[in-house]
Amino acid sequence: MTYDLSSVTTHSELVTTALRRFPDRIAFEHGSTSWTYAATADLLGRVVTVLREGGFRAGQGIGVLSPNRPEVWIAQVAPGYLGGSQTALHPLGSLEDHLYACDEAGLKVLFAAPAYAERAAELLERSDSLERVLTFGPAAVGADLMDLVDRVGATRHAIPAKRSTVLTSSFHLTSGSVARIGVSVASGDHVEAADHLADVLKVRATALPPEMRALVRSMLTMPEASEAVRHHLDERIGNLAAGIGGADAELRAAIAVSSILGLTVARHFLQLRAVSSVSDDDLVRVASQAITAGLQPKRSC
Repeated sequence: MTYDLSSVTTHSELVTTALRRFPDRIAFEHGSTSWTYAATADLLGRVVTVLREGGFRAGQGIGVLSPNRPEVWIAQVAPGYLGGSQTALHPLGSLEDHLYACDEAGLKVLFAAPAYAERAAELLERSDSLERVLTFGPAAVGADLMDLVDRVGATRHAIPAKRSTVLTSSFHLTSGSVARIGVSVASGDHVEAADHLADVLKVRATALPPEMRALVRSMLTMPEASEAVRHHLDERIGNLAAGIGGADAELRAAIAVSSILGLTVARHFLQLRAVSSVSDDDLVRVASQAITAGLQPKRSC
């Protein structure tokens, strides 16, 4: 059986069709700013032009290191128009995780939020594949993407009409502690859910990597850090709630995830004697019993 790849509608073509269909509708709202579909298409075209003029070619990849924001979506979509792919780097990932992703996916360009400029600089220095950093605003490393797109100017026809022969648009990897936290559990399997939470506790009981400590310290004072942590924990809560099921599943999952966050703060930052002085094994054993007790829904008599 043969399959005609030329008959496939690519992700880029679907995006183009959607953006052009309702030009006056609101595509994104972020803080006090809103973008129409037409404005989004214009910015997307500019970013495609920035990549093309910077030497980005088919088969190459870009990475994105940032909390959720409209520019992230555009950065992830843009390389597809040039036959490239995108890989998301989790804001909570370690330097080793990010470095592995850059080199494994062969990333050439990294889009980064200014808050992650220091990490972007480290990756640019140490990665064998990374050649360029573009930031969503002024930063100490790389070039300001917003400045570059302003220089490009309006580009109504910058989105290529010709399809790429490369159909891979995304390259995703998970590794290290972030992957362990992100595991989903089978629906209704409370034993698996309890085992998963024990694994998470083991990770959080040990010494935190420097980037994790910095993110937790700043989550109450920096909006981008708050958003990164909130997005990460909301995702964990959703996965856990889907796994345990039953009445108040989301709330029970939220309490379990919040308890682990509280223990992390108490052990590594406040250094409360009762939780900072015990061994990793003892903390995991006792905390697992306390946290997983609430995973099963209350049964009526």
